Amino acid sequence: MGCDLIDGVQAEAPDYSGIRPLGAYPATRCPVRLQYDLLPPPGTVRVEAPATQQDRMEQGIAFEQAVLEELVSLHPDAVLVPANWRAAQPTLEAMRAGAPLILGGALPDDLVGRRSGRPDLLVRVDGGYLPGDVKLHGITEAKPGPARWSSLADPWPEAATEEPDLRLKADREHDDALQLAHYWRMLEQLGYAAPGPARGVVLDRRQRLWWIDLDVPRRKVWWQEEPATWLEVYDHEFAFRRDIALHTQRRIDGEELPPKVVPVWVSECRGCPWREVCRAELVEVDHVSLLPGSTWDRFVEHRRRDVLTRRDVALLDVPTAVAVDELSDAMWRKVEDADPEVPLGALLDKRPLVVAALGAVGFTTGGELMAHLDERTASYRTAKVGKLLPLVDDARAVVADVPHRRRGATALDLPPAAVEVDIDMECDQEGLNYLWGVLPTVAGEMGAYVAIDCYDELTDQVEAAVFLRMLDHLAERRAEATRLGGELRVYHWTAAELTAMRRIVAKAVVPGLPSAAELEAMIAAEWVDLAVVHRNAVLTGRGNGLKDVATAIGFAWDVDDPGGYFSILQHTAAVAGDPAAVDWLRSYNRSDVLATSEVRRWLREEFDRLPRIEDWVEPQ
Repeated sequence: MGCDLIDGVQAEAPDYSGIRPLGAYPATRCPVRLQYDLLPPPGTVRVEAPATQQDRMEQGIAFEQAVLEELVSLHPDAVLVPANWRAAQPTLEAMRAGAPLILGGALPDDLVGRRSGRPDLLVRVDGGYLPGDVKLHGITEAKPGPARWSSLADPWPEAATEEPDLRLKADREHDDALQLAHYWRMLEQLGYAAPGPARGVVLDRRQRLWWIDLDVPRRKVWWQEEPATWLEVYDHEFAFRRDIALHTQRRIDGEELPPKVVPVWVSECRGCPWREVCRAELVEVDHVSLLPGSTWDRFVEHRRRDVLTRRDVALLDVPTAVAVDELSDAMWRKVEDADPEVPLGALLDKRPLVVAALGAVGFTTGGELMAHLDERTASYRTAKVGKLLPLVDDARAVVADVPHRRRGATALDLPPAAVEVDIDMECDQEGLNYLWGVLPTVAGEMGAYVAIDCYDELTDQVEAAVFLRMLDHLAERRAEATRLGGELRVYHWTAAELTAMRRIVAKAVVPGLPSAAELEAMIAAEWVDLAVVHRNAVLTGRGNGLKDVATAIGFAWDVDDPGGYFSILQHTAAVAGDPAAVDWLRSYNRSDVLATSEVRRWLREEFDRLPRIEDWVEPQ
């Protein structure tokens, strides 16, 4: 949640009767978004949702309608409520009549809690109802569970099947559970919540109903030591949003009040309609949350230490930051309790790498270390912000507004090869690959982009066949390198391609695939993760994603709205026979491999010219 509180919550219970009831989404979203939705800052406008997001919403609506109609066909005694503004009355009548399933309904507004809500599903259990929602996304991941699901044909919790090798995805569970908790509180207020444990259900894109316990401690939170239940998390978040709505309504009514909350940049911001407004505010004040990897929890740690800007982080003490990163609590106690003249090598004799790191910044005895600690930097001993020194270095690169060589990077590990291939893959929403894009550079001359793809309905067999064609193409490039008296190098960005190849080989659904050992030998000899090379060599303070890195050096994509979700939509159209969609996918993929090639070229040309972060001096 990307906000910082300005005005504290009122001590006395306020009168909320003057605000409109809030729906199920505000508790899951950034509080600043609610504030700006109610009262936009002067002279600003919301960013219109991109076409990809609008398409996703339309697909979600169509999926929901189709699955509700399927439930009606399977359960003739279910009630499908007409989709209009008067849906609350027939929903209430269906609950009074004891309908086993109520689909597409709306609950009467909770005028006490100031809630409104339209649960897609209401499942009757033991005389009451459990809330449910339909989502066109997956909610599970392949990690030890168990997760529990019911089928459309038997959608009751007692019929649930346990999947020991699946669990609910943390981010999906958070948002979906808070939405279900909103409906649960409304059902409680109405007197129709099912007896027993508080539960809800999410019907996912695979048309399985996944059950979520709302009253079991699940979530670590900052406001209490013990884990909180989803209902407790929801109550906390919703109460805060309700206070924001009241405070903002008072401003709308003419009271001279400052905004209740101000922005903090977190991952959620990238999809928010107010992102440009918030980004401008944060850039203006050099906000600390603009550093890579920012989260709300990390921002809180900085704020506790009055470190509010990227410049503040840049000015933290490097030797002390090294000590914070290297010393465990037990090591700190040992240093603090020892005679100050005792060498660190004797105190930490089992930690030679730690001793070497401290020695490199001038600390050879415990006394030297304790005497030269910077108090503000040392306070990060108890902070959970990741490694502190890399954060300081990122901040210094941003403050200087110039890329720097990463600390300790003296040479670029990127030797040229006779044939160099930049490669990128595309996959569908299930993760199956249908396109491998290849851009060759032979003896320093860039060749033509090659799309190795297939737009049949994707199966494991189709995916593997495309992969085999890609391997055949690489074999030709390898032979070309041999004729030139050199080697082949294949460049990719992050490990996604490697993960996909290993998965395809492990399935072994078609003949001719390499063994796992043969694949690993090929990867070790020829494949280079350029994202790792860039991360180990260069500091920008602005993230290490391909689009972040490539756009920073002036590269631009050939397609509008380049992104994974829109490519999934285009793939659906391509499979349906749309040649324009095929052209878009190839153009998008070609831009990805061109971007990889451009970053590689830039690294080779510019690395030696970059200043060292060790030589950084605060700009005046």
